[in-house]
Amino acid sequence: MKVTIVGRQMNVWDSTKEMAEKKIAKLDKYFGSEASATVTFSCKRERDTVEITIHGANTIFRAEVDDTSFQNAMDRCVEIIDRQIRKNKTRLEKRLRDSSFTVPTDDYFDYDDVEEEPE
Repeated sequence: MKVTIVGRQMNVWDSTKEMAEKKIAKLDKYFGSEASATVTFSCKRERDTVEITIHGANTIFRAEVDDTSFQNAMDRCVEIIDRQIRKNKTRLEKRLRDSSFTVPTDDYFDYDDVEEEPE
């Protein structure tokens, strides 16, 4: 997954970048290599804000959390994104369940009205 890290009105430290990439790497199991993640860090009024947006598999997952530290905000953001992904996955599984597609049986067709072609 391609990870882009952005700092709004601040410089992001290398240790924070490494922490963000490590946390986002946990979500790689849900996406292929075509997914991209944008992690935005900002500090407003002594509150650290982390926003994660993931574009992958024709869907967008987004979470934004304010907390006292970037570490705590990042942990909560990853939990929210993980919950959203699992919810979407189970919703798709229910919709595409095998029993939802019924295959017509031979009883469905009336073969008595069908004329055979001469050979």
